[in-house]
Amino acid sequence: MRREAWTPAACWRTGRTRKNFIAPFPTQNRPLLWRAKKKKDGRYLLGRWWYCYFERLWSLRGMENALTDFLLYPEEVHRLFSRLTSFYLRSMERAKEKWDVDGFFVSDDIGTQTGPFFSLEIFREFFKPYYRQLIEKAHALGTHFWLHSCGNIEPFLEDFIEIGLDVIHPIQKNTMDEEEIARKYGGKICILSGFDVQYLMAFGSPDEVKEEVARLRRIFTRQDGRFMLTMGNGSTSDWKQENLAALYEASLP
Repeated sequence: MRREAWTPAACWRTGRTRKNFIAPFPTQNRPLLWRAKKKKDGRYLLGRWWYCYFERLWSLRGMENALTDFLLYPEEVHRLFSRLTSFYLRSMERAKEKWDVDGFFVSDDIGTQTGPFFSLEIFREFFKPYYRQLIEKAHALGTHFWLHSCGNIEPFLEDFIEIGLDVIHPIQKNTMDEEEIARKYGGKICILSGFDVQYLMAFGSPDEVKEEVARLRRIFTRQDGRFMLTMGNGSTSDWKQENLAALYEASLP
């Protein structure tokens, strides 16, 4: 007999679900959560966590539910995001106290290949206020705030810049006009440009890889810096080793 899968967050409506899901948030005071502090060696130390807001929502509720919750269960979404924010803020404080981090890097894939998952109005109501708190906390701690989001998130960039986002990654290849992004935002935010991981590393040639590195440098580099280069996402088994070698050769001094 077929059985339906159930998770504690499968339904917002029952008091039992709310109690079981919202109440037992982890505490940052557990000693096993924090590794022993190491001496900093002069390099930039970046603390990170993935699944910030939207990714956390859909991982708990499923993608279809997550996309409709903003309209059907707005109070519950705000309750969840508020609890997450409180947890993140204290985690940031602990990370600064424990390791003296220089920045915080979070992931929240809020874009598809062709556009955002939701409207600018949804973003401004459900995401912007909470991201503002995280970014303000990062700056109050003397650190930077970095954000990874796959897909086309161009409609949100001006708002992210307004609330002080320091670094955006990756300006995903073939989702946004890179030259237009550089023209409009290159002087306002640091761009951690993501190298094409969907096509070029697997199917391109070493010469094409080197040409792409040069192109990204030409597009995004500013006199005051504001440009870094890395992968657009994780590596896959179909990458050519010679392309990876070409990427390192063209990227490193």
